Amino acid sequence: MADTTTPRQKRINDDSSVHQASPEEMSIQKHYLLLAYSTYCSSVILDGDLTSCPICDVFDGITLIKTFKSSFYDTNAMVIRDDKRKEVVAVFQGTFTLRGWIADLGALQIPYPAMKGAQVHKGFYENYMEVANDLTAVVLDQAEKYPDYTIATTGNRHSLGGASSMFCAMDLFQRGVPAEKLRLYTQGGPRIGNKAFAEYVLSTKVPVTRLINKLDGGPHISSPDFVHPGQEYWIQSDSFTRVCANGLESEKCSDSMEPLALSAYDHIR
Repeated sequence: MADTTTPRQKRINDDSSVHQASPEEMSIQKHYLLLAYSTYCSSVILDGDLTSCPICDVFDGITLIKTFKSSFYDTNAMVIRDDKRKEVVAVFQGTFTLRGWIADLGALQIPYPAMKGAQVHKGFYENYMEVANDLTAVVLDQAEKYPDYTIATTGNRHSLGGASSMFCAMDLFQRGVPAEKLRLYTQGGPRIGNKAFAEYVLSTKVPVTRLINKLDGGPHISSPDFVHPGQEYWIQSDSFTRVCANGLESEKCSDSMEPLALSAYDHIR
């Protein structure tokens, strides 16, 4: 029987740290992608109504617990409970307003309190901190009421959603949620901290998954010393997604792209 494996697939098969995403893996990624996209429906954040959002028709067994909207950076988020998946999820909207873009542009580095030597993006961190106490209180309350549920954070599109969801996952870990109960899913998220921060994220053992779309430039625009942590799912075509193993970002995935090849179009799709 003829070998129909493509050269790209052969290279992946020769490297144990890289594999092609299975349909099951991509189904999980799509679920959290749609959850994050649902925050762009005005009825969700403004009215706390999941029933009027067309995207939300695919969800089954989900209850919207509370929405959050801050004043300065216009941070928008919600906490939902998924009784079908037995999970509580903090969902963050990405950059969507002028004040959100101000947070994106606040690229000064500041110390990250939980780890000596760790530096993070000032605007992203301050954006998350606007809702941190209120949002984590709701998540922890749900975790106490449903002790067998896992806890996930997710956010996408432009920069703020992915950045906030990562800060939230680390915040929940620091507030006592065990790593084995936490999950983090970002889509098109930016680099938000230096190598010391990325290594701290990895040291917590919280599972981190980053989804990157084709030539998306958003995840690669940052301070030169910033680094992504976690497992990367790099969509290269509608039928092929490369997965690079958990760790610091790898040149075997999207970091292999030349800067001039990066695309703003793939960032907003």
